Amino acid sequence: MIRQMPPKRKLASVQQQRALREHQALEEIMFSQSVDGILLLDPLTQRFISFNPAAHQQLGYTREEFAALTVTDLQGEDPPDIVKANIDAALAGEPGKPIQFETTHRCKNGELRNTLVILTPLTYGGRPLICDVWRDITAQKKAEREQRAVTDKLQLFSRLFSQISAMESALEGDIPAFSREVTELLGRSMQITRVSVWLYSDDDQVLECVDVFDLRFGEHSTGMTVTVELFRKEFDYLKHARYVDANDALTDYRTQGYGEVYLKPLGISSMLNCSIVSGGRNRGLIRFAYLKEPHTWDHDEIAFGCQVADQ
Repeated sequence: MIRQMPPKRKLASVQQQRALREHQALEEIMFSQSVDGILLLDPLTQRFISFNPAAHQQLGYTREEFAALTVTDLQGEDPPDIVKANIDAALAGEPGKPIQFETTHRCKNGELRNTLVILTPLTYGGRPLICDVWRDITAQKKAEREQRAVTDKLQLFSRLFSQISAMESALEGDIPAFSREVTELLGRSMQITRVSVWLYSDDDQVLECVDVFDLRFGEHSTGMTVTVELFRKEFDYLKHARYVDANDALTDYRTQGYGEVYLKPLGISSMLNCSIVSGGRNRGLIRFAYLKEPHTWDHDEIAFGCQVADQ
């Protein structure tokens, strides 16, 4: 019996169907394994027709929980009119031409994540849909904010140092007046609760406060003294250090001895002492202090404090 070969047209159709299935399987693999959130959106109902695992897993939802949401639920901080405006803008664009914007997505636990969203209009089965792809850029936005904060702080330090260098009291060598101007300028500009200037007595046995500015009350005071006899260990650190950065002044071995007499009564929690050095001798210090709040003194703050002390 002779077996007939299938017609060439039918064979080609089978091959095309196999190729189509393979292509669809490949797309499904790419869709499911993408680290970006991807979903197909019905622009009329704002509901999700299909989405990949990353879409719901990144935000802490189960697949069933995520399927019950809308775009407005997802973009928790954007009002409904903004969400609709973005969808309308995507639909009004050319097919295959996306629009792009930044927003936030709300996780199941309430946390907000920064996201870069790309909306692309498409037609499937004669029906207008939108492909919504987003990428979590929370870490990137945090790094940008931190860099801006560093830049702003360095610009502030530069401006303050220029102001301090130009003070007439500094040029005239009027230490009390200069101290008063500097402590208030730094306290208000840097929002530091207490800024003070202290000088050693001629025999180095007493440290006397020339001026302290208290930001809470906007007031100056002077005359406070600390003797070597009471705090010999702490004075040894001060006399031989360029600075003492006590993030937690009550537990730092260089400052904890001041606790009962000085730190606790004033409520000082964090303190930076920058030594005033002249003629090779430690003449005193400028002190920056926060009250009842933690603070970690970073390199830029320490360097600036030492620059001011040099003035």
